[in-house]
Amino acid sequence: MHPNVDSQQSVRWRRTLRNICLAEFLAVTGFNAATPFLAQYAQVLGVTASGDVEAWAGWFSAVFAAGMAISAPIWGVLADRVGHRIILLRALLGDAVTVGALALARTPSQVLALRFMNGLVSGSVPAAYAMISMVTPFAERASALGLLQTSIFVGSSVGPTLGGVLADTSGFRLTYVVSGLFLAIAGAVAWFGTRHHSHAHGSVQQASLLAGVRTVMTSRALALLFVIRALITAGFRGVTTYMPLFVQSLSGPDSRVTTLTGVAFTVNMMTTALGSIGSGRMARRWSLRGLLTATAAGAALTFLCLARVSDLRSLLWIQAVSGLLMGALTTASVAALSVAAPRDQVGAVFGLESTVQSIANIAGPLAAAALAVAFGLRSVFVLAAMLTAISAAFSWFGRSRTVAPESSEGNR
Repeated sequence: MHPNVDSQQSVRWRRTLRNICLAEFLAVTGFNAATPFLAQYAQVLGVTASGDVEAWAGWFSAVFAAGMAISAPIWGVLADRVGHRIILLRALLGDAVTVGALALARTPSQVLALRFMNGLVSGSVPAAYAMISMVTPFAERASALGLLQTSIFVGSSVGPTLGGVLADTSGFRLTYVVSGLFLAIAGAVAWFGTRHHSHAHGSVQQASLLAGVRTVMTSRALALLFVIRALITAGFRGVTTYMPLFVQSLSGPDSRVTTLTGVAFTVNMMTTALGSIGSGRMARRWSLRGLLTATAAGAALTFLCLARVSDLRSLLWIQAVSGLLMGALTTASVAALSVAAPRDQVGAVFGLESTVQSIANIAGPLAAAALAVAFGLRSVFVLAAMLTAISAAFSWFGRSRTVAPESSEGNR
């Protein structure tokens, strides 16, 4: 290919990458300014009994995941047919409307309905994964996905602090309005900052949900990665759902709980971003299997430490270490999934994986809710430790099945 053409293509995909990363940073910032405080919002809306608060918090997470589990494969297949750009815009604008509408809720049941609707229209992260996988040269894909993951984690670190400060100073309703505006701006960036990229293979236009399911079922690497990521997500989602109430139990009733919760999430997500960046360098020395196993085992230990923490200072230190490990773990697993996915079914594979993740997002908070009500909040961290340790075992004993064969690189 002519050098000038190569240079133009490099400029195009790098510009697309930068703008998608910016859009996802804004979107995740807005989303995480709103969602970590739904348990406290339920209290504002009239839920007072401690057991009821835990139950509503679990259901808020579960119905969102249920909606996403239903719709994600459909959006993934449509992305392979009509283009990932339009699906990314749809997800961001859908999030803007449904998250912003939380400001209008008057009862917990209305919040529940909006969370389900949000799940049905959401999915910007898998859409961004798929779009970057399609437009980025194979040799640059891992680093590009790492940059996207870092943008997501940085947004996840900024969002809770922004939301906590807004909620403490101006109330929850303004917080949800601001969150919706962030998501709307992200949609504008994604649309005007990217261009449509044609598919490399004509067969992509004939992508189907059944073909995607068949691909996953017949690929041991994809199936094992789906299981590993689902276990990690279930444990982690249970922890994030009940972290606000755990912080409240450590800080006392007179503290600014939402601000403290935001700081706890921010510390975790800032170090998660650092772990995501570092995972690219570690992957040059370690196999993906070794990286997945080591970081999952380390994360399991940090969850056990959280189960025994008794003060906020210790909580923040453990959250920082946990973030480093989870950042490396998440980025390595996404990179392995991208390599294992056939190029003409990237959207379908990421859509199906989002469904599996959504099921884990349902199961994790519900299991955590049952344990929290029966045995107390600390049991949630024990559950996360067990699930993450199991994922480490699957990664290790799964051997090379956790990644695609090296020979596949030549086919990309």
